[in-house]
Amino acid sequence: MKIFSLVFSLYLLKIDSLLSAKDSKICLKLHRL
Repeated sequence: MKIFSLVFSLYLLKIDSLLSAKDSKICLKLHRL
């Protein structure tokens, strides 16, 4: 069960980093305009 929670937290971190990367790209595009 401990391993599962570890994997789950890593998965959430991965999603969070992907979303923040997407947000930063959008911000860069808006900044160019």
